[in-house]
Amino acid sequence: MFTGTLPQIVFSLQNMELYHHAEKRLLAARGIISETLVRDPSRDLDPLSAAHIDLLNANILAFLDSLDMPRCPSSRKLVETVGQNTEIEANDRAAATRVTES
Repeated sequence: MFTGTLPQIVFSLQNMELYHHAEKRLLAARGIISETLVRDPSRDLDPLSAAHIDLLNANILAFLDSLDMPRCPSSRKLVETVGQNTEIEANDRAAATRVTES
């Protein structure tokens, strides 16, 4: 698992602004968010770093695909029931809310 994610983590943790850029770009690549803008950065992302982040994120997406994991987890929700976890589709969220509240 670390082989698939560690290069992106190591690169992005050079500083917090680079981390925010890398994570936002990963969230956008996974279809979770649509914009990658970061509030008032003091460091702009240079084209070489952006290209490297995109390459590292593409590797993470390929890793998710190899594990048959969804790129965008918001399409599924994990609901904790009494003593077990049940995966449900997004359109069943109302029922899931009733299950978790009881």
